Amino acid sequence: MPIRREAINILFITAGVLSAGMGLKGFLFSSHFIDGGVTGISMLLAKVTPLPLSIWLPLVNLPFVALGYRQQELDPTKGVVLLAESGDGERAALLVEAIQDQRQVVIKSLEANYRQVPGVAAATILGDGRVALILDIDTIVAVSRGETRKAG
Repeated sequence: MPIRREAINILFITAGVLSAGMGLKGFLFSSHFIDGGVTGISMLLAKVTPLPLSIWLPLVNLPFVALGYRQQELDPTKGVVLLAESGDGERAALLVEAIQDQRQVVIKSLEANYRQVPGVAAATILGDGRVALILDIDTIVAVSRGETRKAG
């Protein structure tokens, strides 16, 4: 089953890159606009070389696709195990990279202020303005066990 999932991922990534290339060629390239970043580099290469944009876009993006596709699992000997107990007494262990900090915070309901996000119970705004999400451990554990449950 994982090989099939990887094949589907590769198919969707390829289709996305090719459709983006066609859209860029049809709009930006024909309008003589140059986009920034990797897309802009691809467009410039297509203008100064005989190869078309549909070849340059995947070639220039290939290193980034490879970096994004390569997923490394967390080494259990280098992580921190968090033991959590749900409201109904179920216990679970979560492996995380590190514990960054411990703070007293005021929790705001994410659902009341935004919308329901599966696996996220609430949020808080830190002193430096960043938003920290409060995880819904019950939902995360249920999903990891293959169970379906309403988040929140």
